[in-house]
Amino acid sequence: MSDVPVAGPVCALADLFTDQQAWEAALDELRGLLDEVAPEPPGDGVALLFWLQAVDGLQRRQGRLSTYMGIQSFVDGRASEPQRHAARLRESGAAIGQRLAAFNALLVLTDEAAWAQWLHVEPGLGVYAGRYRSLRAGRQHVLAGEVERALAALDTSLQLPVQLYRRIKAGDLRFAEVEDAAGVRWPFSLSRFEKRFETSPDARLRASAARVFADGVSAHRHAFAAAYAGEVSRQVSLARLRGFNDTLDLLFWQQGIDRAFFEAQRAVFNEGLAPLMRRFVEVKRRLLGLPKLAFHDLKAYPPQIPGEVSFDFAREAILAAGQALGDDYAEVLRRAFDERWVEHAQQPNKADSSGCASPFGPHPYVLMTWTGSPRDMFLLAHELGHAVHFHWSAEHQAVLNAAPLRYFIEAPSTLNELLLAAHLLRSDDATQRLSAVFELLNSYYHNFVTHYLESEFQVRVYHQADAGSLPGAEALERIKTQVLRDFWGDAVDIDDTAGLTWLRQQHYYMGLYPYTYAAGQSIASLYQVRLASDPQAAERWCAALRQGSSIDAATLLQQLDLDMRDGAAFRAVLGLIDGHVTQLEQLAQPYFSEE
Repeated sequence: MSDVPVAGPVCALADLFTDQQAWEAALDELRGLLDEVAPEPPGDGVALLFWLQAVDGLQRRQGRLSTYMGIQSFVDGRASEPQRHAARLRESGAAIGQRLAAFNALLVLTDEAAWAQWLHVEPGLGVYAGRYRSLRAGRQHVLAGEVERALAALDTSLQLPVQLYRRIKAGDLRFAEVEDAAGVRWPFSLSRFEKRFETSPDARLRASAARVFADGVSAHRHAFAAAYAGEVSRQVSLARLRGFNDTLDLLFWQQGIDRAFFEAQRAVFNEGLAPLMRRFVEVKRRLLGLPKLAFHDLKAYPPQIPGEVSFDFAREAILAAGQALGDDYAEVLRRAFDERWVEHAQQPNKADSSGCASPFGPHPYVLMTWTGSPRDMFLLAHELGHAVHFHWSAEHQAVLNAAPLRYFIEAPSTLNELLLAAHLLRSDDATQRLSAVFELLNSYYHNFVTHYLESEFQVRVYHQADAGSLPGAEALERIKTQVLRDFWGDAVDIDDTAGLTWLRQQHYYMGLYPYTYAAGQSIASLYQVRLASDPQAAERWCAALRQGSSIDAATLLQQLDLDMRDGAAFRAVLGLIDGHVTQLEQLAQPYFSEE
């Protein structure tokens, strides 16, 4: 694919609204409907279901309006109009949030006998039974109704830290040019840094890009730290208001799990993961021909790994891999390509991240930048895994139940990556198999090292915050640097600028979201093994993707016959990684030079 950017979105944005005028009309319609839906839910079964269906319609409209502007902001982070229009949605979003808070408060106060009576009168309320049980189980952490409604009304203001983070990142950062081994100078952008420069086999280019990145963000490090301090302070305050022992307990409660899930994984990973990843990067070091790996070398692609993948090749590979989960699953993947769900074009001011937006209809949107790297193919597979999950959840659940379980959210996406790797590893071409296992381990690196260490960083930050100390820029960099040095030991040279990488991650503004990657890929890894031996496994997995959040995480895992509280599950995952590293070592052996 050409590096020449195109103008504007290439995805099917018109599936949401044909133009700005249609968006304006829909916003006016939403505001009118808000006036027709009472702010408080009625207290009897039949009327309550009608009220919930009306709120469901409000959420669907809000989701489409928000996604339409969100995609345009993603494509051009410096465009002011989409941001201005998105701000106009805050009032309606807050009003809907207040109604949902009122509904939650009603459920908390409704005892089992009253709930049973409502179900008897109106069985349609049964779709909300999971939400009822969850809220009743955690009712000691739910505040009085008027307080919950006040928090919902303030939600837009409480989201200012992440908005500040996005504005600094999209609008204020300025970077020098980078230089490659041939002396050619290249303009720097965060997208190019992530997609091209830090993955390049050119050592001089990688080092130059790392310096340029550090210099560019250092001027704003205190602003980034202030934004994050606002987010941490918000979560600490909420934890205290809701009566949790510490902030981490709140964050796991938000994920719908207890702390035992995290502690089981942490106990195994903190001991057994680093040696495996050090073996992985040692193969990379030898293929790159370096005497020692620096932090900026960790994402490099050795020259022996094929460097270009066409979008058409990626499409065919992902579709073929998806057949492992059945025809219905593969059909959604096909629709995503044929109906232009994917926003993949290169844009000068496009966000450097990727994601999947789900507006509760007509379909999700995959947001990324395609540069033709092998990693792009796996990233596309990852986001398409989200797309199938979100599409089916929205199709089969009311909006209140459509949001995927936070603990499970990264399992479908990472399983799609694992299926792609398995498909590519069946090739007769040794170079293709080398590339496939390298990308497979890159996936584990991304989720089990990058994101898992981000969650370890968060744990240390929140421990300090709970003790009354909000870390500033220097302290955050020290914490991040120490997390990296603890993990890599002597295998990688971690310089002080590595600590600046903490500010690359927007997920820090989403609770303990980075942990969900390690949890999700662990679930996916174990279930991929199940798919190979159980003819019914694919059907059960697809059924789970349709559940949304209508059931809790423990129930969903029980349906999949997985016990993620048991350290044995995570030891089994590390055993799988051990096998992949061994396979990489064997496939890379012919390329090693004498040292």
